[in-house]
Amino acid sequence: MNKEMYCKFIDKVCEEFGVLNPEPMYEMCRIEVGSISFQILYGDVLEPNMAMLTADFGAVPAKQKTLILERMLETNLFTLGDNSAHFAFNRSTQHVVMGRCVPFTEVTVDGFKDILVGLAQLGSMWRKTYFLSPDELEKLSAEVAEV
Repeated sequence: MNKEMYCKFIDKVCEEFGVLNPEPMYEMCRIEVGSISFQILYGDVLEPNMAMLTADFGAVPAKQKTLILERMLETNLFTLGDNSAHFAFNRSTQHVVMGRCVPFTEVTVDGFKDILVGLAQLGSMWRKTYFLSPDELEKLSAEVAEV
């Protein structure tokens, strides 16, 4: 039953984002919001009322990679909680992703769209600042300019 509800939810999400044929999206729904790519998966047996959402924030600059990843982990401390977003590192793509479980049985499509837009805005901010302090960001910019 929950898979059926999930598919109906994906139908509505696809309609909202102008995807004409939602059926291929049932296994893995891919949507772009701004310049951020999202993947939506059904929680299946582990989380049957959840949609697993990931947002691809992009590659970590080689310069200051350790500091940026430390800041990412530090930021995770402030995002703990039920259905909250958290940072992760995708080894295969070498990209930072933000993941979140969304209870599709409890959220409206408009509410889900708001979540996507909010994460897209956060992703754009991360791409500009990597959540570094102004001094750290200035140092990174200087190091990149030297290359």
